[in-house]
Amino acid sequence: MNAFEVVILPIMLIGFAAAFFIQFRLHKHVSREKILQIQDVRALWKNSIPPKEVLNDEGLRLYRYFQIGIGVFVVGCFLMVAGGFAGGLSTLFK
Repeated sequence: MNAFEVVILPIMLIGFAAAFFIQFRLHKHVSREKILQIQDVRALWKNSIPPKEVLNDEGLRLYRYFQIGIGVFVVGCFLMVAGGFAGGLSTLFK
């Protein structure tokens, strides 16, 4: 494991952990008024997190942090794969 991976791996894990725990907190921030305004209830919970349309202000703020956490994790995964690919290529051309 090189220095690049040592830096990226903790950042990835923090992003994943943040998104993982925030998804469970989002269920507590659903607005009952917004749910009552929805005509088609089948469109509500297709995933494990509530849709943005039914979240209150605090839920929307948490949802933003959820998206940032997932983004940090995905970018970290991409960088790890790209770093591994570049490191593998450098050993081929020595």
